[in-house]
Amino acid sequence: MTSLVGQTVVHLFAKKNIDVVLTRKKDIYLSLDERTHIANTCNKADLFISIHANGSQKQDACGIETFFLDHQLLKKALIVSQALHKSDRLKGINTLLDVSQDRASDSSIFKKVLKERSDQSKMLAHLLQENMLAQVRKKNKSVVDRKVKSAVTQVLLGVTIPAALIEVGFLTNKYEAALLNTEEYRFLLADGIVSAVCSYLKSIKSF
Repeated sequence: MTSLVGQTVVHLFAKKNIDVVLTRKKDIYLSLDERTHIANTCNKADLFISIHANGSQKQDACGIETFFLDHQLLKKALIVSQALHKSDRLKGINTLLDVSQDRASDSSIFKKVLKERSDQSKMLAHLLQENMLAQVRKKNKSVVDRKVKSAVTQVLLGVTIPAALIEVGFLTNKYEAALLNTEEYRFLLADGIVSAVCSYLKSIKSF
């Protein structure tokens, strides 16, 4: 399901001559470590977006939400992790520490790098949320805005570039699941994602 949204995103970006690297091209399982590794080893990547479909025990739960890793949450995760042995740290922390410190050996510069990454992720998340909602309301006027939220997830923690995780709807909600099964609705989601990324790329030129 979400891979189909991703493929539509690639198709739309191709028309704008913007390259996209998919972590997976089919609905096959790929570990979170493998996904972040792809993002971190793609040298020319400007950002990372993880597309998910939500689920809940409450069948009436619905809507779209977007997550990013806030600077304060990241600081707390780093403080806790630095006190642990490397093998006991949260997955993703080691990669983030190693790569970021390689880029900035001075601690003050390191903190600035992390802050900038967080600020850019926040901007990306808000643009994604706003643009997806604007597009899907053409088909689903009652779509619930579950807002932009900050969270520590393995995917967001493991990537070293600005990143956001989006939940495009609830598969446990019959109405949203039916919408997500249509090509038209997936296109609207993808179009919102593309519009958001284009706005983001224009913004960071003066960031």
